[in-house]
Amino acid sequence: MEDSNRQEPRWGSSGPCRAVPWPATGAPDDVRIWRLDLDLDLSTPLPAEVVSSLNDAERARMKRYLRHEDKVRFGVTRAALKRLLAGYAAASHIELTYNGHGRPVWQGSGLNFNVTHSGTLALIVISDRRHVGIDVEQRRHLDIDSLVRLVLTPHEQRALEQMPAATRQNAFYDYWVCKEAALKATGRGIGDALQRIEVRRDAVTLDGSSIHCDDAAMADSNLLRSLALRMLPLPKGYTGAVAWASGADKIDMT
Repeated sequence: MEDSNRQEPRWGSSGPCRAVPWPATGAPDDVRIWRLDLDLDLSTPLPAEVVSSLNDAERARMKRYLRHEDKVRFGVTRAALKRLLAGYAAASHIELTYNGHGRPVWQGSGLNFNVTHSGTLALIVISDRRHVGIDVEQRRHLDIDSLVRLVLTPHEQRALEQMPAATRQNAFYDYWVCKEAALKATGRGIGDALQRIEVRRDAVTLDGSSIHCDDAAMADSNLLRSLALRMLPLPKGYTGAVAWASGADKIDMT
């Protein structure tokens, strides 16, 4: 049932934290994605609007990054996230903490959210009804032969080997972002779990995928199997995916 009291988020449509709503084919209405384009120019200082929106702990964390671009990625993305979250509850103050796996959470809000950034691109996904995860990678040439055994299951490795050589790099990135988005949706991060889950193409929708997980000892195996995955339309040189639980669920990110 639609909640008539739910606040519509303020999109952050201006200023350095400008976040643009971004499409995901087949995503439920409550799964909302935004894209940020980051200015990593060394001569461009972080805007005062960004710095002032961070609390003392967040500013201290940002200062610990040695590279300017890493400060920008953290500071601007965190400021934009807080601005978007505020729109859901019409809140003037957002205090984020971290769960036991290092993921930021807004205790008591009932919101599930995730952020990712690579290169000059950042993505944010938020839902007030279900678990969500998102990942983006700026593609660069990889020695995938040394990585496939760390990332892919035997079935996925065989499928990759059968692809034309010219397509394997991009296909590997597709596997990678799908797995990261799925595992981030659990709130636990990737850990050693990349090889314990398998990406399977949806034969009906063609543009969608799901996660196969038959490892009964793996935490959140039921949630992982419930996830839907979609690749995101991103600028050339980037690969990204979003994951969401197929049914609305009680959100617990502790």
